[in-house]
Amino acid sequence: MQMLYFEQPVHEPQGNVIVVGAFVLEFALCAHLNLIAQECSLVNCENAYLKRGKADVSCMGDERPYRKNVGIVVFNAQGLVLAGERTDRPGSFQLPQGGLDEGESTVDAARRELLEETSLDFKGPVAFEFMNWLQYDFPPEVPEHLKKYRGQKQRWIFFYWDGDLSSLDLSKSCGEFGRLAWMELADLVKGIAEFKKPVYQILYDTGRNFIRQHLAERDKRANAK
Repeated sequence: MQMLYFEQPVHEPQGNVIVVGAFVLEFALCAHLNLIAQECSLVNCENAYLKRGKADVSCMGDERPYRKNVGIVVFNAQGLVLAGERTDRPGSFQLPQGGLDEGESTVDAARRELLEETSLDFKGPVAFEFMNWLQYDFPPEVPEHLKKYRGQKQRWIFFYWDGDLSSLDLSKSCGEFGRLAWMELADLVKGIAEFKKPVYQILYDTGRNFIRQHLAERDKRANAK
């Protein structure tokens, strides 16, 4: 399993550095920027980094915590990802995600949420995992039980599954999704709610390359047999 470390906004890794917006950060600086990411939503994180030296981090005013969450990217042999149409927002598709229970590992949570939301009981290995938390702030109109949180911070897990969607039975799921589909990751980014778009953009900018790499390695192994 590959473990990926980065900060937002992310572009291509280049040698021993990560290009972050207008900055080229040595890996040693990532820990410093990660501390800021715990205080600020990723949308404002780069601005916070610029202002930190002036002791003026405007995004630190909200004291509510971020809810720990996992997101799941299931991709197939064509590089498409498994998305669900929300039952409360017809026409709106998103990737499976859900809360991280106390004492639960991110991978166990990802398997559980995938089963609960899609009925896919995935037992295979993890393809890779983003080891940094990706954060977003909630809009004002969130359900009442979520208003004690400022937003969510997520760890994203990638699974390879080239199965048939007809084998999944949403009647056995929690009702989050009314329909499942294989989609291009780029199309999901375009259609996702605005407050989640920065996180989905990271998944596209970074995750697509590792999906491509994973599939190329699978093809190479298959051809070597």
